[in-house]
Formats: sequence, structure tokens, C-alpha cells
Amino acid sequence: MKKELAKKRTGEFCEGENMILIIGGAFQGKLEFASKRFGIEKEHALVMDENELWQQFIKRVEERKGSVSEKPLVVYGLEKITRKIYDEGKDVEGAGLKLCQLLEDAVVISDDVSCGLVPMDKNDRLWREAHGRALGHLASKAEEVYRVFCGMAMKIKGDGAVTAEHLFSGQKESERQWSYVLEGAENWNLVVIRHGQTEGNVKKWYYGSSDLELTAEGRKELIKQRDFKKYEDLRNKATRFYHTGLKRTQETCRLLFGPVEAKALPLLREIDFGQCECKTYDEACKIDGFKQWIFDEQGDVLLPGGESKNGFVERVILGTSQIIDGGFGTQVVVCHGGVIANIMQWLFPKEERNFWDWIPEPGSGFVIEFEGRVPKEYTSI
Repeated sequence: MKKELAKKRTGEFCEGENMILIIGGAFQGKLEFASKRFGIEKEHALVMDENELWQQFIKRVEERKGSVSEKPLVVYGLEKITRKIYDEGKDVEGAGLKLCQLLEDAVVISDDVSCGLVPMDKNDRLWREAHGRALGHLASKAEEVYRVFCGMAMKIKGDGAVTAEHLFSGQKESERQWSYVLEGAENWNLVVIRHGQTEGNVKKWYYGSSDLELTAEGRKELIKQRDFKKYEDLRNKATRFYHTGLKRTQETCRLLFGPVEAKALPLLREIDFGQCECKTYDEACKIDGFKQWIFDEQGDVLLPGGESKNGFVERVILGTSQIIDGGFGTQVVVCHGGVIANIMQWLFPKEERNFWDWIPEPGSGFVIEFEGRVPKEYTSI
């Protein structure tokens, strides 16, 4: 297996089931990542023509597979294929099973069409669901799966996967089960701390991207925690500090730990509430689209000018994965309540706690003990 993966990274593919699946939103750099990672030239990618029947495209794929080439077969734009299959009145999920066999040695690149606003048109909704199921079959067959966001790739299946492999079951996010890839047995700690109190906390605003400072009371409480030596051990033992680049996290980090060198990690910022930033619930309800977002159980609805719940979760997982990938010693992250809740729900899905239960008080958080890349247990601080 190690030998095969090494060959893939130099652009050579072996016989057998070596499918690579690359997914992500539109215009996120999926093809560019495939080019750099696997030595693929963009012009070699097979793209389905808008006026082409899907069986005609499949014939082109088979012809390319039959040709002698050292370069892997690359199929770009799987979502166009599944849409064509759907529009022709055929079974998309069944075709996905056939594609698993046809593309078993290929690099398959597809848009993730599950994010964004739920389509108004019924056919668009049905196709989107069918495409998701087809991707599920391909992911189960693929040897490696990557998710690309803002040009950065997160490996979610295969040797050396950074995060977790989703065991496809069709369950809700809160009920999903995850299995982790253990590489090495080094124990280390990830500490997540919520920033101190802000005006937004006092006035019960929805706020995330707004760069609010700490209140005088918030600073006073953090200084009290420091003087009580609540974080004394962390100040001495921590090997790396992070904040999110916003004033409230930078100031919290400085007040608790002094003038330490800390790295900004914007991926772990709070959700962007868009037009609802710095609004109370009653005020936000007057903005078109807010109620659709707050009652959206699927998590796909975008806040007006802001993020969807799923987009927020995806971003937080990507940022946390970057820390886990290089985890050692004690890593301290000063971030936000919603971010911490998403991290804890992701790492400890079997805990009977909902999103709100995981949000700590300002200046508090959790210490998560890892063995390699596996979260073992946590304690509240």
C-alpha cells in the first residue's frame, strides 16, 4: 500500500482499485490541487460537454482507459454527469454504482452541490440528493478522498488521513459516527478557550465576524482568572498558542498568558452572521432569510450576506484538522463559543450533549487529550 501511494504522488497509478475522489465547492481549486498533488496536466482532464449524452461521455472515458498512457485518467465535473443522467430520466444512484467500476483507477473531481440555498425547483432538489448518494458510493470505493476548501485540501479517507472518515449512514449530523486514523501513539493536549466577555455577550447579539473588543468587566474577569493561576500550568507548558485574529481573542490570549507568540488561525472564527451581525433575535427576525436559517434543520440555508450552518462546521473542522495534523505537546487555541461547540460535537459525537451544552462560559473551555490523532477524553476548565 505504501508503495502504491508513493507511485500515485509521482503521477503513476497501479493496477486495481486506486480511485482518488476530490470534492469541494465550486471554484475552490480542486483541479489545481489534483494537478499539484498527482502531477496531472489540466488539459488531460476529461470534461463532459453540455450537449453530450452521458453514454457518449462514458464511451470517451472507456476509450481513454484503453489508450496507453502513464498519466492517470482524470474525470472533471462529475456533477455535470449526474445532472445529465438525471435529465435523461435515468437512475443517478444506480449509475453511480456503475461509475465506481468504470472509474476505479481514475482521479474523479466533483463539486459538492449539497451546500448553499435549497433549490426552489423540485427537480433540482431531487438531483442534488441523488448526486450526494452517488458521491457516497464513490467515496466508499475510493482509496483516497480529499475535500478542498479555499485552495487547501483536507484528506478525509486513506493512509495518513488528517481527520475522520465518515461512516455513511444517512443520519443527522449530531448522530453521525466517525472513525479516526491513529498514526503513532504520542499523547498531546489540545486546549480550547472561549474569549472573554464582549458587548455582544451582554446585549445578546448575534455576532461573529464583527471585531468587538472585550468589555471592562470581561478584562477584569480574565485578570482574576490569571491571578488565581487558573492557567498557570498552560502558560508554562504550552508549545504553541493560537487566536483567530479578532481583537477579542487576541486580548484574551494576552491577558491570560502574557506576551506569548501566537499564530492567527482565521478558519476558527465564529460564524459570519452577515446582515444579522450585532442584532438581537427580535431585530434579526425582521431581516429576510433569518428565520429560514434559524429553523433550517439540514444546515444548508445561507444567512443573508453570511454563512450556512454546514459551511461553518466545515470551516471549523478544516481549521481544527490543521492543528491535529501537527499536534504535539500542548496546543492552546483561544477562539469562540460556537467554534468550541462544533469542535466538541465533532470529536465526541457519542456524548449526549447538544450544541448549546458544549458552549463554555467566557474565559473557560476544555482540555482534550489525544493519542496520536485520536481524541481520548476531555476535561472542563
